[in-house]
Amino acid sequence: MNDNGRTYITWQDDTSKFGPNDMGSDNDVFYRYLQDDLTWFGTIFFINTSSNSENPSMAFVGTDRKVVWEETNTTTDHDIYYQNGASPIPLLNDKRTAENPQIACDSDGNIHVVWTDDSNVSGWQLDPDIFYRFYNESSSTWSDVSLVSSGTQYAAMNPKIDLDSDGNAHIIWHEWTFSFPVYHYIKYRSWNKATNSWSSEYIIASANNNQVDNPDIAVDKNDNIYVVWDDSISYTSLGDDSVGDRDIIMKIYDHTASQWGDNLLISIGSNESSLCPCIDTDSNGKAHIAWADRAESLHSSGKDDDIFYVTFTATPPDSGPNNGIPFGNTFILVILISVISIVSIQIKKLNRKI
Repeated sequence: MNDNGRTYITWQDDTSKFGPNDMGSDNDVFYRYLQDDLTWFGTIFFINTSSNSENPSMAFVGTDRKVVWEETNTTTDHDIYYQNGASPIPLLNDKRTAENPQIACDSDGNIHVVWTDDSNVSGWQLDPDIFYRFYNESSSTWSDVSLVSSGTQYAAMNPKIDLDSDGNAHIIWHEWTFSFPVYHYIKYRSWNKATNSWSSEYIIASANNNQVDNPDIAVDKNDNIYVVWDDSISYTSLGDDSVGDRDIIMKIYDHTASQWGDNLLISIGSNESSLCPCIDTDSNGKAHIAWADRAESLHSSGKDDDIFYVTFTATPPDSGPNNGIPFGNTFILVILISVISIVSIQIKKLNRKI
């Protein structure tokens, strides 16, 4: 959404229907916006290249659109491209597999991009890591590529990024070990704009043979950080009513107290697997979470996959008692009376963020 409140969507498509006839059958990046009459029948824009363009991510500075995507030049060479004007700009071209880029822009017009790459940074080419690059609007220059993940012989994938009010970058990703038993982690790291320095890695969640996956992150107007993910750990103490299924979990960082809170169970009432959460916050400090779930127990929605949504407001506790709410002393979580099913769709494949 841009600063005028106009909602954009972007996707990859192998069609030539929306562009010139010579677009071919390769994947290209498309995007369109929601018109004032709440219809999607506005112009469909596209970025046409000679090779496959996939996994686009979009952000705005005011109403100025910024897009990054993954360009597949060969089966082993995937590069990250950025476009603001007429011509795409390569952010990385290293003959390796760079994928899943994410972009964020701050109020000064600076651009932050993260992605996954299996470049030989740690000495082992089978080691995907998370990388970051920063565009300084005032100097019109891109920074060097920075290694975000530790560079150890783990697989680091699926990065997400958001910014706080000072333009600091907050990044999370999913990481797992190659050796048995396999350990899975959701890890976090931040970049300080003023000092141009990185924080230490922080483990948000970990599991031995219980996969934690599909993280997402959002920062609210008060610089509190929200991280959501799905995992198959049993959370009976938090109200999980089905052992062995996947649940949506959230952890919140209290900016004022400078500490992370306890895990919070979001998919309460689901007795099936809850997958692929996404989160964002609005100008009032309210957070919004959506995810895929096939639980019949939620609104009698049937055995198919549906999209569910909750909204909540997190506020620091006052000096009085916590009224027995079992969410620790960092935040009180206020959830809508029930989970609202907002869209019903058939999910053919749930291996990416919805």
